[in-house]
Amino acid sequence: MKNFKIEYGNGFISVDVHNYFAKADLPSIKKLFKIAKNFCTETQKSELIQALRTSKEYWAKKSNRYSYPHHKSLLDDLTPTTEKQLAKLHAKIDRIIEILQTENWKNETSLD
Repeated sequence: MKNFKIEYGNGFISVDVHNYFAKADLPSIKKLFKIAKNFCTETQKSELIQALRTSKEYWAKKSNRYSYPHHKSLLDDLTPTTEKQLAKLHAKIDRIIEILQTENWKNETSLD
């Protein structure tokens, strides 16, 4: 699983791309992006977009593997079990990518 890391001052935030973006609501995601805009580069933004695209594939594969509810473990509550749930998750990830693409993050050349 891919982690996205935002380093700032004396600390950092690290989120698991697959799980965080699947369960977080849009206002929480926008707050994370607000922090990332100030501390992450455009290259990191591109890497996050690619990780989100990979996440769509990850959830599609995991959803297919758990087509039968009796095979699903308690730890897989986020896994879509129907086509409708998977389509909704894919739409959410597409919306997140769309938001990311419109934002300007810190420029590489402004780094010291």
